Amino acid sequence: MRSFVRSFAVLLALGAVGCGKRALDDRDGAAGGAPMGTGGSAGSNAGAGAVGAAGARGSAGSNGGNGVAGSTGGAVAGSTGGAVAGTGGASAGTGGAVAGTGGAATAGTGGAATAGTGGGATSGTGPLRLLIFYTRWGTSYPEWWPTGSDRSFTMSTMMQALEPYKDELIVVSGLTNANLASAQVVAANASETGDGMFTLLTARPAGQGGPATGPSLDTVVGDCGGAAGPPLRLAVGQYGFNDSPGVSFADDGSPIRGEHDPHAVAMRVLGHDVTAPDPTGDINAIYPAIGTAHMAVAVEALATAKTCAVTLMWGDHFNPAVLGITGSDLHELSHDTIGLFESVNGGTPRPDNRFAKMQRWYAQQFASLLDRLRATPLGSGTLLDQSVVVWISESGTGVDHQGFYIPVVIAGGGGGGRLDVGQFLEIRPHQRSDGGFVETTTIERTQGDLLQALANLWGMPSFGDVRIARQTLKEILKP
Repeated sequence: MRSFVRSFAVLLALGAVGCGKRALDDRDGAAGGAPMGTGGSAGSNAGAGAVGAAGARGSAGSNGGNGVAGSTGGAVAGSTGGAVAGTGGASAGTGGAVAGTGGAATAGTGGAATAGTGGGATSGTGPLRLLIFYTRWGTSYPEWWPTGSDRSFTMSTMMQALEPYKDELIVVSGLTNANLASAQVVAANASETGDGMFTLLTARPAGQGGPATGPSLDTVVGDCGGAAGPPLRLAVGQYGFNDSPGVSFADDGSPIRGEHDPHAVAMRVLGHDVTAPDPTGDINAIYPAIGTAHMAVAVEALATAKTCAVTLMWGDHFNPAVLGITGSDLHELSHDTIGLFESVNGGTPRPDNRFAKMQRWYAQQFASLLDRLRATPLGSGTLLDQSVVVWISESGTGVDHQGFYIPVVIAGGGGGGRLDVGQFLEIRPHQRSDGGFVETTTIERTQGDLLQALANLWGMPSFGDVRIARQTLKEILKP
């Protein structure tokens, strides 16, 4: 069902907490207590933008000419800490790889690179890239939903930063982050000790607290059949007081933690440093700047085929006083939202909803990332054209800590325009046009269906456990 929704402007403020864990309360049920954030020290609003370097001349492919050196691309700091990338990288000829800043490009073969287990790249531009943008605790409904119809919609006030990109997005509502219980498909428990993080990108069953039982999508995409370097996992801060592993897992299901230090990643992968604070500093003050630096590393690494898969994980053990949101860590903020049932069935958002302001900031960071990808030339187009960028969370609405109605935003050309962008795809309705009751716990399509459709772009016919990935979400793909 396609339906109209209302958009809401929201303001947030935070209540103070101390270091350590709070007691279990009735909002978390049996999930266990949430971690308390450390007291946030005030900081400046925006991290400095990373400074781009001049692109190196690319080595010619067997069918291509010399790459053209890019101009020095100093990034411009955004008002929210997100920087806009310069044009630093140099493009190689039609058969060559893209030259990166700080390193020479590897010669191309003149043909299409093989991605993952079965292709998925176009000649001259290298492999199709995957970039996962993961945030925890879901979103704030009803403020998240666009207004309008499936092909003519307007982003909500909370998601306004993405309005310029709406014709290049697929906004997906109503998917369930699914797990198995007694062989039955159920919604994942996204609480502190739940299974939501283990199932989200694996589409495989997991017990409470893990472990995962197979690889995440970024692992399976891998090095795109040798066309790029290995996947990168980048973490902005940590998860909870004890730092959960995140959402990336190896073939055997073992966790692959994100790297916290942009300096170390840049030197190892790119061969040069980036502008970033000391990662051992107060995360409450440096969270925005660490995120900006990681985005700079991710974009350059993707452009230069040092990797073809990046998972950027924004941690939740963070008190966002630096963003003007004072008093609580992100888990506590999630409890400012109203529940999914109430959101779908006519509920009014809380005027003091602080989590919505955090989501608005994340939307600005996602837009900043798309700016960087669009500003990076690749072949006859841009890096965004040759990428699939997915903003996703393990939860639906923050306060429920359940996998119903997880928010998904997909961007990018998908290599050759294979993503059917410019649509608001509702799997489950968020409002009935006749004003009737909407059941929010019915599971129709899962994160496995989504991951299976994405895997198809890399030539993989299937992905995940067939009991979870039951029906490829072909609606996001062009015929």
